[in-house]
Amino acid sequence: MSYLLAETDHPDEPWAVLTGDSLFVSSAGRPDLLGEKHTKELAEQQFHTLRDFYLKLPDHIMIYPNHGAGSPCGADIGARLSSTIGYERKFNKFLQFTDAKSFTDYAITECAAGAALLSAHEKSERGGTKSAWEPPTRSGSSTQGIQGSNR
Repeated sequence: MSYLLAETDHPDEPWAVLTGDSLFVSSAGRPDLLGEKHTKELAEQQFHTLRDFYLKLPDHIMIYPNHGAGSPCGADIGARLSSTIGYERKFNKFLQFTDAKSFTDYAITECAAGAALLSAHEKSERGGTKSAWEPPTRSGSSTQGIQGSNR
């Protein structure tokens, strides 16, 4: 799920999108998190979300993802906490594919690298080893005027 953000006076002209777990800075969400049985199907759905929703947005739209660098929820997520659709359209490897098969193959290969990070993170959550990942903090945020989009 993602949410388009717009001013109350201009509700049809969004300025940003909260991308949740689908689009990250320099990366995209991992399709393997529900298990191997669902990975291919989720990768194909991810392809269509990226192509049919995000890439149809104007370049100036800011993106605010749910995860940042070091998170096990994406492959090699960029260090910045935000980006724009235009920048991601140009440089995000996950947005360069024009067919679902090539994207799916790439996404499945890339998510294997994140699996080891996720395993370490889950272990730290259970009181085992300390994870290298720490969530970023953001202050001064407000949800007033947010409109949802079920994507």
